[in-house]
Amino acid sequence: FIALIFLVYSVVQLSLQVRAFADIVKNFLLFNTPLEVLMIVYLLVVMYVARSGIESIARMSSIILFFSLAPMLVAMVFEIPNLDMTTFLPLFRSDLTHVKEGIFQSFLTTRGFEFLLVFGYFIKDTNKLQKNVMRSGLLISGIYIFVTIITIARYGYIQTQTLLWPLLTLFKSFDFPGGLIGNVDVIIMTTWVTSVFMSTAILMFSSSYLLSLLTKSKEHNFLVVPFLPIIVIIALIPRNIVEVYDIGGKISSI
Repeated sequence: FIALIFLVYSVVQLSLQVRAFADIVKNFLLFNTPLEVLMIVYLLVVMYVARSGIESIARMSSIILFFSLAPMLVAMVFEIPNLDMTTFLPLFRSDLTHVKEGIFQSFLTTRGFEFLLVFGYFIKDTNKLQKNVMRSGLLISGIYIFVTIITIARYGYIQTQTLLWPLLTLFKSFDFPGGLIGNVDVIIMTTWVTSVFMSTAILMFSSSYLLSLLTKSKEHNFLVVPFLPIIVIIALIPRNIVEVYDIGGKISSI
């Protein structure tokens, strides 16, 4: 029963992530391509990777991690001279109610660790598992804090609230010193696409593996195929990207 609940959760999260990916790619790169085409093509590639197994996904994730973080962090470091840190003043201006809500929403941004319940089965050496999980959590939290500070210091509280994707907007307005690189946002979008791709592949593998446990199947590879129409149908339910994030937040809070 728990596996079934987790399977439904994985499929819904996967569908919302695919829809968000398609919306962002359509708005920033492929303006005239229908959402359905973007989602189907994207899912076909994700299904291929998910069929390759957990070892291939783990190796690809390790490689992509560095190439995803490095360009983003370098670009944000060059943005530091343009920041206005006075936007954070005065400190402690919010009441405790808003602080509690902010802490809860910030905690939801680190969702994903729950899939250790699935992938923990494949870990042979569990002695360092807790330490590595703590390090990963601190690294992710540190990156989120750094990105949030840079974005708010660049645009301010009010303007940041009006931006749908503040970080992508930040990189679109970034000029590399000396004009060495023209379109920095293209590089950042490329690294972002690879990062989202790997997280989607992880969700797809998790879903197919859980389905294989429920059906008592010895192989999970062929079970990724039935998810294609289901994911596309669920992904098309939200009318816009705002509803996608709203539904995702509600599901995560549950």
